[in-house]
Amino acid sequence: MKRWIKSGAAILLSTVVMAGCTFGGGGQAGQWDQEEKATIRVMYYDERSFYQTYGNLFYAKYPNIDIEVVSTQGIYKPDTDYREEFAKFIEEEQPDILMLTSDQYEKYAEEGYLYDLESYIQQSNFDLEGILPAGIDYLKIKGGGKLYGLSPTFSGRALYYNKDLFDQHGVSFPQDQMSWDEVFDLAKRFAGLEKDGKPVYGLSLGNYTTLEYVVSTIGNTMRQTYVNPDTMTVTIDTEGWNHIVTSAVDLFQSGALHQEERDSGPRSFYTMEDFYKEQVFIDGRAAMSLDYHYMLGELAQAKTVLKDKMPEWDVVTMPVDPSQPDVSSSFSADQIFAINAKSGNTRAAWELIKYISGDEYARVMSKSGTERGLLARTEYIKNEEGRNIEAFYKLKPEETSLYKNYDKLPENFLMTFNEWIQEELDLVAKNEKSVAEALATIQDKGQAELNRTKEEGS
Repeated sequence: MKRWIKSGAAILLSTVVMAGCTFGGGGQAGQWDQEEKATIRVMYYDERSFYQTYGNLFYAKYPNIDIEVVSTQGIYKPDTDYREEFAKFIEEEQPDILMLTSDQYEKYAEEGYLYDLESYIQQSNFDLEGILPAGIDYLKIKGGGKLYGLSPTFSGRALYYNKDLFDQHGVSFPQDQMSWDEVFDLAKRFAGLEKDGKPVYGLSLGNYTTLEYVVSTIGNTMRQTYVNPDTMTVTIDTEGWNHIVTSAVDLFQSGALHQEERDSGPRSFYTMEDFYKEQVFIDGRAAMSLDYHYMLGELAQAKTVLKDKMPEWDVVTMPVDPSQPDVSSSFSADQIFAINAKSGNTRAAWELIKYISGDEYARVMSKSGTERGLLARTEYIKNEEGRNIEAFYKLKPEETSLYKNYDKLPENFLMTFNEWIQEELDLVAKNEKSVAEALATIQDKGQAELNRTKEEGS
């Protein structure tokens, strides 16, 4: 263990204790013997990042458990299949703890690579009740009904709305669980308006302004897929996609959807106020904005700069499929920690997962302001101004993944396919093609590409 890691842990220990956090052990059944020594191997991006985020705090409480970080940075190589390299890395390094994306977690759980956490959860009386119910449901869905991993944070999207704009123009506020058609109808109420000589938009999608992104976002909500990876069949030329594309193009052409604005050119002086005023929602020029939980922090920072120039705002759930209005397609986890089923140190590995998914770690992160997502522990989700923060997690996660088995597709297929979609949608937006013609073209080109890759692989 490197000296800078141990010294950092010592400093953090004193800091956290002063903040009122208790690291005491106790002798309850199922708890780790503090005198026992162990070494666990943890798969993570890099060692320094791991210790800054998790390891120093953990080591302060468990000084006898050494952690060897196995960096995944070497996996990212040009001209290699990342999925194959990732699997090879696990097989060769055999880390005790795997750090996985949602898709990887689902894949490795199904293939038997992960250790079922249920026995350790029961033995240690680990508090699952304090974790977002949607989070536990999500992990169990991805784990085929079992809990193979935990995450200290989750990610979700919601629909932010500018209360001032709605009040000024006599439009009723958005509500939870609206359909996309309802959101689009609201957005069009603001088309053609201006503020300080600049256009006002009914809807912004944050930094994403392409028509393809709008279409894919709606399609995800409505459970429409571009391709069936099991049959290697493109599935975009359908009535469902036709309705989605028609609605998106209509909104795009109405001027209600925020599109990339032209840069005003180089400036001799650029302030933080200038930066925030380029964000259309923060500048009060977007009635609604679909964005992630991270925007809460950005809005809080903007308020310290813009002060009373900030619009009054709140959030509602992101749009839903009317046929299943209590389900969200946007809830996810970006860092899931799971135990390798082949590990010989499962008990020590559980102590790390238990700690970073527990109450103590969440409390520290909520005070430090360094949390990297929606904290899994509901008690520490900040809501100091009484907003509808529940909108990020009140809906249930999807029961089945739309992207299951997408790893069967050729590695670069989706990137190329999305480019074709954007090209064809641009033609539709310019009235140079009908929606039906564009979808037929995408279908034919996509299927031809899949057929070609199948033949090359046979």
